[in-house]
Amino acid sequence: MKTLYQSLLLAISALALAGTSFAQVPSTNDTSNMTLHNTGGGSGALNPTTTGTNNTAYGGGPLDLNTTGSYNSDFGEAAGYHNTTGSYNTVVGYWALYANQVGVENTAIGEKALNDDRAGFNTAVGFQALSGNEFGKYNIALGWNAGRYVGGSNNIEIGNEGSLSSDDNDTIRIGTEGAQTATYIAGIVNNSSVSGPYVVINSTTGELGVSTTPPAVKTAYVPRLQKEVRQQTAEIRGLKQQVAELQDVKYQVAELHDLKQQVAVMSAALQKLQGKDQLVAQR
Repeated sequence: MKTLYQSLLLAISALALAGTSFAQVPSTNDTSNMTLHNTGGGSGALNPTTTGTNNTAYGGGPLDLNTTGSYNSDFGEAAGYHNTTGSYNTVVGYWALYANQVGVENTAIGEKALNDDRAGFNTAVGFQALSGNEFGKYNIALGWNAGRYVGGSNNIEIGNEGSLSSDDNDTIRIGTEGAQTATYIAGIVNNSSVSGPYVVINSTTGELGVSTTPPAVKTAYVPRLQKEVRQQTAEIRGLKQQVAELQDVKYQVAELHDLKQQVAVMSAALQKLQGKDQLVAQR
């Protein structure tokens, strides 16, 4: 990503230098208009009849149909070609934001990025990123073909083409199923302060969700759980045996107590007999 931005900055710098040379040496390809603060260079770049202001266009036909659109920066062949009144758009790439006419505040970087766009407030970076979007707004797409099937709004598509069947609305997609096989997100493993519903994953689509009931135990954990259950069962069996032995001891103690009482009774009776024998002997 850093390399991509560095390349774009170098390209824009080179174009800026080229614009300086156009301004210094007027030619048939120089469409600059200092009165309206527009700067253009290249065949068909920046419609010279525009009344829009503060536009910059370099390449073959960028902003070629612009009329009142202002504060646009378009670099590349046919970049923002159909723009008429759209403003505050930044476009870098061959046919990027090509179909846009009135959409505002779009950022399209990459070949055919936001190619079919007619709306506004979208950000697309990458080859054909959001290329199929026409009317959706507030979308963010990053990566090769990212969000090219997105037709809805409020989506974030990173490294994912989006859904061809649903057009996507209010959806976040990161990565492509089958291409990425592992996910690492910092700040989760050691964070035990969060409480709430159970997080569940659709094993078919990968969609995240929440549930109020615990998810089913994964098959991989079953053998380990079975081993733990067997160990606990053995421990419980041992405890039961100890309890049984203690119960036997309790019975034995009770019997000894009874015997002690019987001995005491017999001892008392024996003493009485001895007393009687002494009386008889004295007489």
